[in-house]
Amino acid sequence: MMSNKTQKILAIKIIKDKAVLTFEERVIKIDLDTYLNGYYYPGKELDEEEFHYLLENEKLTSAKRYLMTLLSSRPYTEKMIREKLSLKHHLSKEEIETLLSPYLEAKIIDDENYAYSYTEELIEKGYGRKTILSKLSKYLRSFFFAAFNSIRSAPVASAIHCAYFAVKPVCEL
Repeated sequence: MMSNKTQKILAIKIIKDKAVLTFEERVIKIDLDTYLNGYYYPGKELDEEEFHYLLENEKLTSAKRYLMTLLSSRPYTEKMIREKLSLKHHLSKEEIETLLSPYLEAKIIDDENYAYSYTEELIEKGYGRKTILSKLSKYLRSFFFAAFNSIRSAPVASAIHCAYFAVKPVCEL
């Protein structure tokens, strides 16, 4: 059973795209939509449920900003992003799914595209078949075949094809 402890908002500052709510024991940063929809003002007392909602919103807002930073810095696989969000922000699988779904649907996060570009990048840098296979196998086992179809270099494509189907005796790597 929850106690009826309340938290009083002492001050509010709007900084860029977030509202900073100051309480007696902590500061919470929330997105502007949450701020405007919640009718928050200095002196307002929040019950535990509403305070907890703001804490969760702060966590998700921070995770979304982190996701934007990741996506703008370089390509990542879906698995890499899920791991980073989970480790840094301690999000549940459901929270991560909710956060990532618009980016997956819009193909902003796309493992197949990552496989293509990463493979071509490695080829352009002059890496050989074994090195490319080793690097790709860490992240993209399920996309070897897709990368194989897009690569212009026949020896590398052949190696990826063989690795995908795990036909080691037939392939000479």
